[in-house]
Amino acid sequence: MESYGANEARLKMRDILTAVERGEHIELKRYDTPSGVIVPVDWHDAAEEALSVISLMLEDKDSGREWQSGMTKLAECLTRAGLPRYAPSALVPADPKENDR
Repeated sequence: MESYGANEARLKMRDILTAVERGEHIELKRYDTPSGVIVPVDWHDAAEEALSVISLMLEDKDSGREWQSGMTKLAECLTRAGLPRYAPSALVPADPKENDR
């Protein structure tokens, strides 16, 4: 991931936006401290949706069917965001109650 200080980012904003449109993530720093990351809109939307799915799953963690449905939806969101390796469906049992046995 490329990184720019605030002043350099201001001067190179056109190049930064072009890189983000190509799918790159750009870190912005203020006084050498990371302040934020510019990401493609599609990635942001998929990540936001994934967080929403996780939130709903955590609220209803006792429902095995809903949990599996949520895991599938989460995997889809992460794949759309270009992060399929983080899709947890292979790491979580189909029924979270299996952990209690």
